[in-house]
Amino acid sequence: MGDDPNAEIRAMVLLTLPYPPLPVYATRVELDDHRLQGDTLITSHTLIARALSEAVLRDNPRENDARKARQLQNFQTFLHAMATEGFFCDPERLYLIYCRFTLEHIATYFPPGHPVDVRFEPLASIVRGDRAHVRLAEYMASQSIYLQDTIPVTREQYLKQDYHELLRICRDRLGHCMTDEERAELNRVVENAGP
Repeated sequence: MGDDPNAEIRAMVLLTLPYPPLPVYATRVELDDHRLQGDTLITSHTLIARALSEAVLRDNPRENDARKARQLQNFQTFLHAMATEGFFCDPERLYLIYCRFTLEHIATYFPPGHPVDVRFEPLASIVRGDRAHVRLAEYMASQSIYLQDTIPVTREQYLKQDYHELLRICRDRLGHCMTDEERAELNRVVENAGP
């Protein structure tokens, strides 16, 4: 992975995130004269990787501990939202849940209350073969190996499915990171939903 000694660590952090790479608009700034150059479509994982690199460079244990606490709280709230709504909603709502908690995760790299302006591409705009779709397929294929699926699913297999279908598969994979209490809550919700 080149001369970056933290590249493998960043890759593993991104792989284990429960938030898939989502398409976001980023405003590019020319470094020489600080001019705004318009929006570029990247993934949320690109933003998180950059923020993680900056956090490593700052090397501030107090900031790191505070960020980790905020990330854990966000993760627990995310799992609760998925258990109570995400497993039962339409693809558009599922995408919005992922956007909300991805934004909250990105915000943990900034001081509490700091405005974070991240705009997500609308779900309807994402088509097979575009950058967001390919990145999600790569993320999921990597997770298939990481989570030791009996028969790993390849990137090529995931590329044959629409983006919203991939989001549903991501959602269904969340069971590996739920606590017993969250699984029990999900089971209660399913039982109360009836046929």
